[in-house]
Amino acid sequence: MNTDVLVIGAGSAGIAAAIAAAESGLRVLLLERYGFTGGMATAAMVGTICGLYYRGSGQPQYAVQGFAREFAAAIAERSIDQVNAVALDRQLTIQAQAIVDCSGEALIPTLAGQEMQEDDRHQAGAFVFQVAGLSALDARSMILQLIRCSKKGIHSGVLHEHSDHLSLVPGTLRDDGSALLKLGLPRSCDSSPESRSDTELLARRRATALAQYLRAIEPSLQSLRITAMAAQVGIRSGPRPQGNDVLDREQLLACSKPDDGVAIGAWPMEHWGEQRQPEMTCFPANDHYLIPAGALVSRNLDNLFFAGRAFSATQPAIASARVIGTCLGTGYAAGMLAASTVQSGSWQRAIGRIRSLQVRAKA
Repeated sequence: MNTDVLVIGAGSAGIAAAIAAAESGLRVLLLERYGFTGGMATAAMVGTICGLYYRGSGQPQYAVQGFAREFAAAIAERSIDQVNAVALDRQLTIQAQAIVDCSGEALIPTLAGQEMQEDDRHQAGAFVFQVAGLSALDARSMILQLIRCSKKGIHSGVLHEHSDHLSLVPGTLRDDGSALLKLGLPRSCDSSPESRSDTELLARRRATALAQYLRAIEPSLQSLRITAMAAQVGIRSGPRPQGNDVLDREQLLACSKPDDGVAIGAWPMEHWGEQRQPEMTCFPANDHYLIPAGALVSRNLDNLFFAGRAFSATQPAIASARVIGTCLGTGYAAGMLAASTVQSGSWQRAIGRIRSLQVRAKA
């Protein structure tokens, strides 16, 4: 099978990259290992799109521009209940002139034996599950009730000590008593299959035990039951490839805006560890940083690009840039860089066009 641009991973970054390359008139193949699109957002039942707006007071103001903003507006207007996908059970040989790795795990650089950047400490994961039979309370009162009851279970030794790391996924509480709950898992979790499997089994046991306990001790929760569980634990960190440039902590804190910046980042550096709340390191409100094009381009393979939560960045930097709002921007930029390489032999020629769409666009 021949194609001009091969995009690995149909998450937010991969979809953006595929659209960008296709808009350039090229043949594009979007390859996804699962039978659904959306990547981690779908598999881990992510309920929010972080990184779209500036952090500040007053009315929400978009930080991102171009495709990321258009995508967010389209999502706000409608929801998609079903996406049909085709799963192939045979081996394919694909020849592509350029590849964009949006796998979230730096799959292609790893298979190519490229040097990788590893986190010195992996972030804690999170597990989302859907419940029904909640108390007839407002969102704040309901989650406080669940935390209060779970603390009783911890103090009595029935529940794990971190069972109160519980939160309500914003906007999911409905009048019928159903909602999505997120359970923090304060243990390091990387993207390796072994770590994923162990953490997923642990998460399912803890969520089940928590629901059983709440149902048993709280009269108003006697009808509480789990109706669905995420297919995968939400993973926030993993290996990242080496690029021509590296996005780092200092650039974020200074709200650096290099001349080759092609995607906007506006989310704080967010590290999840042992505590119930994350460590948040913020740069000035109502400001942003720019991700340089070189951080999306392989240092050693001139036709390999990357985007999403695994591009060339340090661990503190990717703790900000991994959110969906920013992934949409890096994905679209990487798709345009790949298309330019195929069409002109130079990814640098696309920088001006990307900046006009995603950086200099009017708010």
